[in-house]
Amino acid sequence: MDIVEYNRIKLTIRHRPLLLWLLSSVLAAVGLGVIAFQGGSALTCQRTGQMGSCELVNSRLVEAEVRTIPLDSLRDASVEIDPRNESNDTYRVVLLTRSAAIPFTSDYSADSNQQESIASQINAFIMNPSKTSLNVRQDDRWFGYLFGSLLIGVGLFVATQKGKVVTLSFDKVRDRMTLKQRGLLRGTTIELPLAEIVDVTIETIRDAKDRQIERVALVLNSGKHLAITPDADPFWDYKKVAHCIRLFLNLHSEQSGKTPQI
Repeated sequence: MDIVEYNRIKLTIRHRPLLLWLLSSVLAAVGLGVIAFQGGSALTCQRTGQMGSCELVNSRLVEAEVRTIPLDSLRDASVEIDPRNESNDTYRVVLLTRSAAIPFTSDYSADSNQQESIASQINAFIMNPSKTSLNVRQDDRWFGYLFGSLLIGVGLFVATQKGKVVTLSFDKVRDRMTLKQRGLLRGTTIELPLAEIVDVTIETIRDAKDRQIERVALVLNSGKHLAITPDADPFWDYKKVAHCIRLFLNLHSEQSGKTPQI
């Protein structure tokens, strides 16, 4: 919140929610990252007599890695536990070859039954020379896409609903109070004559969850209160706003904490 202009004829207060913009950008970026790097895997094997090969494809939205494994090099498939997880409750399948251990997926899964089933299918193919083909897939990207989309949605909500630029101006030459709120999608403008303002107050109201929240409001000569700041916003200095307006309009009474008329 900044006092942009303050003199004998004009008072302008502006608030740019920079931290909220940063937060919404971070949430959206993390959500995009989750979607982009969430992967799926597929193992396709073909056997012709004593010969054959397997193709392991690890795919993501941004890239795909393809690895060819000679069938005579493939020895076994086992389920390993994530060593970084202290509770030992995430798993993945590992393909054992003559020269290396190749993870079937880059990510671990909490579904141990799924991993055991995949390993069993691969081992059954290895041990049965009469089987000519194998196609095994694991694709849990729907959860990553759902979670990433949720983060993006929250980021957009913060940016559009909470991240508004608020400009509050009082102009004695034009005899106008102007309240402008500009967001990414739309904006609103409220104007009224200065003569209609009889006081400014920091009022306490209750939200839908029955919590007490504060905001700055103008008291009009009709008795109604016009809220001019967001409710319970920690980035607004409510006392400073009310004090500056009161001094500018030569209002000397204190009417804080009153419940507004509907």
